[in-house]
Amino acid sequence: MAAPRVTYVIDKDDRDFHDFDRKEVSVQISTLNGHITCPLCFGYLINATTITECSHTFCRTCIVKHFQSSNLCAQCDNKVHETQPLLKLRSDRAMQELVYKLVPGLIEREHKREAKFYRSRGIDFARSGSHLLNIDAKNVAKEQMKEEKQPPVRYDQYEHIDTAHNYNFDPKVTIKVTPRKSDCVKDGTRWLVAPNRATVWYVRNIVKKILESDIGVAVRDDQDLWLYCTDELLVDDNVSMQQVVETYFTLNPHADRCRPVVLEYSIVSKE
Repeated sequence: MAAPRVTYVIDKDDRDFHDFDRKEVSVQISTLNGHITCPLCFGYLINATTITECSHTFCRTCIVKHFQSSNLCAQCDNKVHETQPLLKLRSDRAMQELVYKLVPGLIEREHKREAKFYRSRGIDFARSGSHLLNIDAKNVAKEQMKEEKQPPVRYDQYEHIDTAHNYNFDPKVTIKVTPRKSDCVKDGTRWLVAPNRATVWYVRNIVKKILESDIGVAVRDDQDLWLYCTDELLVDDNVSMQQVVETYFTLNPHADRCRPVVLEYSIVSKE
C-alpha cells in the first residue's frame, strides 16, 4: 500500500513562493514523522504533552512513565524539576489536533481503542477524562463519538481471559483525606483505599461524594474541590495515586511507608 500523502496549496501571491503558480503539492507523511512522533515510543503522538522547561513534546503516558525513574527531559537531558517533574507538563492540544489531521484514520482508531478500554472497566467514555473529549469534534465522525451502548465486560465470567489488568487486582493505596486549615469542615477527615492506578480525577470525585453523603457538604456548580499533597496542588487529573505516593515519600523521606498518605482538600470558587 502506498504511503499516505499530505496535500497543501501554494499561493502565488505569497512572496515566499513568487516563482510558483497556484498549485497543489503532495508530501509523504514520512517526511514529517520527526515532528509528529514521540521520541520515547517512536509512534505518532497520542495525548501530546509538552515540558514547559524545554518545549519538548511526548505522548503523555510515555513521559509520565519516564518521570517515574528520572527528573530529566528524555530528549535533551535538562533537569525538569528537582522533585516533581510532573508539575512541568502541559497538554499540547494544538499539536495533538495537528497530528490527528495529518495521519489518516489515527483519531478514529484511538477513539475506538480508548472507548473499548473504558467500557471494559464499566466507565462511561464521556466521563473518562480522555484527551479525545477536548479535541475538535469535527475531526471525528459523529457516529464514532457516540458511546457504544454495550454492557461492561464481566471478566469474572470468562476464566480464559487474563484479569491481571483489572483494577481489582491492583495493589491498594491507603489515603487519609483531611480539610486544609483554611476550610472549616467539621469532622471532615476520611480514609480511602484505592487502586494504585486510580487517578487524581477519580479520588477527587470520590471525596466530593463523601462530603455530600456523610458530612452534608455539597460542592456547588460554581465551586471546585482541590487536592493537595504536602502543600503542592495536584493540578494534573491524569496523575495516578502511585505517582502521588512516590511524590509524597520523596518530599517526606522520614515518613512511615506503613501509614496512609495524607492528602488535603479545599473547596474553592471557580474563576
